[in-house]
Amino acid sequence: MVIGAFVLMVMSLNEVGGLSGLRDKWPGDNGFNPNTSTCNVGEVPDNSFHLFRRSNDPEYPWPTVVFAIPLTGLYYWCSSQVMVQRVLSAKDNIHARAGTVLAGYLKILPMFLM
Repeated sequence: MVIGAFVLMVMSLNEVGGLSGLRDKWPGDNGFNPNTSTCNVGEVPDNSFHLFRRSNDPEYPWPTVVFAIPLTGLYYWCSSQVMVQRVLSAKDNIHARAGTVLAGYLKILPMFLM
């Protein structure tokens, strides 16, 4: 699955001309109003490639990205059935830690591939 995601990413980026081609072909700011956080259907705001936005951004202010998303992610990471099963089925403490680290890497890898 990870290899397939990587191959799909490479093929997609080649099709659009790389990351710079993706940014050039990405729809521009046509009708976005930052005061009301509304956007016409099918239109994407110019700041869609920015992870850390202004603190008064109506959709994703930087305090939300820094504080709230990791807190909700903590629930996701700590209650993952894959990690829990790897720990419970491990032979000893070392295998339990290695299984959890492996599952964590497999979970975070698609974020860097896509």
